[in-house]
Amino acid sequence: MANLTRTSFITRQAVKYGAVVFVLIIILRSLTGMFKAYYRARHPLPPPAPTVAFGQLPKLEFGESRPKPQKELVLETISGDLPKLPDQIKAYFIPALVSRFLALEKTNQIAQNLGFAPSPEKVSNDLYRYKNEKVNTTLTINPLTKTFLYSYPYLKDQTLATLPLPLRETLVKSAFSFLEELEQEIPDLGEENARVTLWQIKEEKTIPAVSISEAHLAQIDFFRRPIEGQYPILPQTLDRANVSLVLSGDSGKRKIVEARYTYFFVDLEKAATYPLKPLTQAWEEVKEGNYHLVKFNSGVEEKTIPIRKVYLAYFDPHYPTNFLQPIFVFEGDYGFTAFVSAISTEWVAE
Repeated sequence: MANLTRTSFITRQAVKYGAVVFVLIIILRSLTGMFKAYYRARHPLPPPAPTVAFGQLPKLEFGESRPKPQKELVLETISGDLPKLPDQIKAYFIPALVSRFLALEKTNQIAQNLGFAPSPEKVSNDLYRYKNEKVNTTLTINPLTKTFLYSYPYLKDQTLATLPLPLRETLVKSAFSFLEELEQEIPDLGEENARVTLWQIKEEKTIPAVSISEAHLAQIDFFRRPIEGQYPILPQTLDRANVSLVLSGDSGKRKIVEARYTYFFVDLEKAATYPLKPLTQAWEEVKEGNYHLVKFNSGVEEKTIPIRKVYLAYFDPHYPTNFLQPIFVFEGDYGFTAFVSAISTEWVAE
């Protein structure tokens, strides 16, 4: 009996102290994990070195720049300083243009879908123009890039001013359907990224409309989805996307009165990381006038332009190129917006 009592006592003690040891182990492991997390937060691992797998990248060509204001640029962000941005970022591959073989035949199919006869006028080696005299429309298209301009002389058609526009959602769907019917590449464009701008026709010019009830035309701009959900892809002019349409209230042939399409497919599965130039260097370039001016309101009398926001984006190319490249964007008062190439200069070909 004494042995059984002692055995029971020892068993209870073992269970008791075992439970204490188990709890201590759990607490110790939790504390160790918290310490490691704290240490990693305070001492993060450096990112891997940029792969620069594409070698040197071609110099960005932003196109024609607006006349730059002869004013001093001053940094007046919320923090009073330049933001902290990554020191490296991905560049993405843009596949080569399609072969010339059968390119014109495919272009003729696009033209026929728009009501044109497959007998274009050759404007240059890479540019063809189709005309539909019956409805007074014109299609100018590059067979290799499929870049095109479809137009109807809507400013001279005063009857369009008598036709009410449908709802915004209907306008966007009509514009998107137009692109889908032409079987143009638009994988990263969507109705959710569409911007609608309303216009009135007055004396063969367009002026902004206050509401859809007063508008005669709607401009639908389709912008690409941001890279990684945070880096916007911006065209050379913020007033108009590379894929942009103008719609009227007509339900027939004059529904789409203008369509501009410039789009180069970006392969998001093929990317390489590149070092970025220091943001302080980019800021010096801006102050020295070495930037692409995207926008600036005219008639500004102030001698200085405060820069309120600086961020990373990508430049949506308007010409054939092999890569989607990052840019620094500087935004300030009076509509001032400037682009600067962000890739470190040693990785940009001259």
